[in-house]
Amino acid sequence: MIDKIKNDPVLTQFIKEFCCENGICATIDDIDNSFVILDPDEFYKSLKLGNTPASVDCIIVQKCENYGYNLILVELKNTNNFNSENLIAKFETSLQDFISNRFKSVLNVNYNKVKLYFVSTLRIDNLTFEYFTNLKKFYFQEKKLIIQPVMRNLTIDK
Repeated sequence: MIDKIKNDPVLTQFIKEFCCENGICATIDDIDNSFVILDPDEFYKSLKLGNTPASVDCIIVQKCENYGYNLILVELKNTNNFNSENLIAKFETSLQDFISNRFKSVLNVNYNKVKLYFVSTLRIDNLTFEYFTNLKKFYFQEKKLIIQPVMRNLTIDK
């Protein structure tokens, strides 16, 4: 699947080396050819629609050591000020349009795990964590998902 993404004539234009923005990063532990990072924001900007749909900063497809793939969606924000409706729209657009519609022949496979992360400078306390767990439940491939808040930087294990 990683090679299929890298060889797709459209998706290959939106592969990026790192998932970082304004000093906040989601890094992959033990970097090798077992993952690919896509930039859906750049894809939607390239369409020049005038009203660019909100989408996450990174979509990471990771090959599992034993079998199958994991899907990780990451939104990076270097401020405590964010709009929850816009945050929800970013994940919905990425899951429902980018993965399940526009690139379903490549990306819409049965993933072992699907994770949604909001990586921010926002201080994660019990109240913030409770807010996120109650914010919105997403359903994707019969999996119930919530956005998980992470303080500052995220490391994705192999």
